Amino acid sequence: MPKDISEAKRGPGGDGPAAVSAAFGNEINAFFHISLKHRYLYVQTPKVASTTVKSKLIEVEIAGSGIPRAQVPPHPDRVGSVHVKPYQLTPELLREVLEGGFTRFCFVRDPFARVLSAYLDKILNEPADRAAFCKGHGLQVEDEITFGDFVGVLWAHRENRPKWDPHWRPQWLLLRPDLIRYSLIGKIESFDTDFAALDARLGGLLGSYEHRAPHRTNAAELLAEHYTPEIRETVARLYGEDFRRFGYEAG
Repeated sequence: MPKDISEAKRGPGGDGPAAVSAAFGNEINAFFHISLKHRYLYVQTPKVASTTVKSKLIEVEIAGSGIPRAQVPPHPDRVGSVHVKPYQLTPELLREVLEGGFTRFCFVRDPFARVLSAYLDKILNEPADRAAFCKGHGLQVEDEITFGDFVGVLWAHRENRPKWDPHWRPQWLLLRPDLIRYSLIGKIESFDTDFAALDARLGGLLGSYEHRAPHRTNAAELLAEHYTPEIRETVARLYGEDFRRFGYEAG
């Protein structure tokens, strides 16, 4: 079941928009999707059904506008987004979004599956992302990079986790549940149930959804193929806060 506001760890009071803006930096305008019309805030997590969720939110946001759905990509840039971005809001209105009567939600995923999915997608299948990773860590693009190698590089640079690529950055650093009081934290592993709970919170706004996963890797089904006990232990240590905060088993 999704965590709601009564179950999720509450952030300290009085932090306000300034603290949230400082924590997210420029990424706040990429990962925050705000609807003033329907009064919700969706905070996106890469590799956690973001295409499915955003596609549905775009559909309901433009309903009745005359904007052709086909003209709005699932991952528009912040200028072309149909959602409001924090830079467009006054501090008072952003405070209302963060602390008032808005539904604030996000989705999380088992860290073991998420980091493997990031490796399979970005390191093995996306040349530009692979090249950026290699350049940033002193590797040669033509080198073979096993999943164990990838996790080893992350371990060696673990002190830099807040600046990791968002696709493998720990989820708690992307979502900051210590600062944002989420109404609902859903899980990929129970997505249908949690999406229905979100729909109920939004008064039936969403209805059904179409599953969209252009970068699907089936990582959850490939854990045994890629994980050794040593890799599993390293990932458990790298993503310890994700396991603890979102109720996943690291053992």
